[in-house]
Amino acid sequence: MTAPSAQIPDISPDAITEAWKASESPKRLRDLAASLNASEGMLLASLAACPNLGDRDLPLLSVQALRTDFFEDLLKGLSEFSSILAITRNEDAVHEKPGACPLARNVHGPVWVINSLQIDLRIIRNHWKRAFFVSERGRSSDAMARKSFQIFDAAGDSVFKAYLKEESDVESAAKLADSLKASSDEAFDRFNLNARRAAVALVPEDELDVETLHAGWLALDDTHNFMRVLQKLRLGRAQAFRLAPEGLARRLAPSAIEEMLKSAAASGLSIMSFVENPGCIQIHTGPISKVVNARGWLNILDEGFNLHLRPEGIAEVWEVRKPTDDGIVTSVDMLAADGHRIGVFFGERKPGKPELEAWRKLAGSLPAFVE
Repeated sequence: MTAPSAQIPDISPDAITEAWKASESPKRLRDLAASLNASEGMLLASLAACPNLGDRDLPLLSVQALRTDFFEDLLKGLSEFSSILAITRNEDAVHEKPGACPLARNVHGPVWVINSLQIDLRIIRNHWKRAFFVSERGRSSDAMARKSFQIFDAAGDSVFKAYLKEESDVESAAKLADSLKASSDEAFDRFNLNARRAAVALVPEDELDVETLHAGWLALDDTHNFMRVLQKLRLGRAQAFRLAPEGLARRLAPSAIEEMLKSAAASGLSIMSFVENPGCIQIHTGPISKVVNARGWLNILDEGFNLHLRPEGIAEVWEVRKPTDDGIVTSVDMLAADGHRIGVFFGERKPGKPELEAWRKLAGSLPAFVE
């Protein structure tokens, strides 16, 4: 994603309200922020300082900014709720999972893990910069307000959102938010659009070290080590896939994702679905059933899992094969035009076991890209 102009946009509460009223149809806050050349976090920071927010013609009732040192206390608080709706997104994908949220644990450096069959996250702590406790109007006149904790990176782009699912947790959430409330001198409006990550820089053709790439790829014993190979050679994924060892990467047709999801749904095949942004990776493991195309999005609409993909934003799709101690592991990777990965699919697997043969056959049957 390229950074917009660094010029400070007008995101005063009045400007936000007027933009909302002027929109031809109700917008999501993310879309409203973009129309103001701002980020969603910038918009919420402005509204957090707005008295009587609920009196305005906006979908928000209140926004409370949290302290900058919210991280561990917030994660502990989330683990004590009956159920949350966990949402991780990027520009082209939204991953939604309901369930109880276990306590996060630090595995190494800035990486934390929340791991259960319901909520499965990989968190990169240094991108969790700002947080808000948000109350939104119900989606119908008699519906209760929707409460959520929303986390943003340094640019004000969404990293993770946790919506409360049970009314019994609302009072506890309010107490948690009050315990984390920002002091009046904490500057929550200092988001910087220039903090957005730049497009993946490509190594010049005359500096490509294909021999070392092949050696590193073929020597893999774990899929997680693939990024180390790319980082060492300063390669983006698309560049590496094009230069892959024979038979280990195949570019797929744009239709491959929909075909793969519908085939998996029809067969009951258990898959793993990942969506990522710089601060969070969210994972679903299990079979899927309802795959629907609607309003420019490709959707999985299951009771315990929703995934929304914007095909227009998926620039390249690849079938990628990596050697591991458990044999070849196959993925289907979705890349954005800026080179970053939108998300990835695997067959369900666990360390120590080979991947599902049915998944390998499905991935291998997907249509190839035609120039």
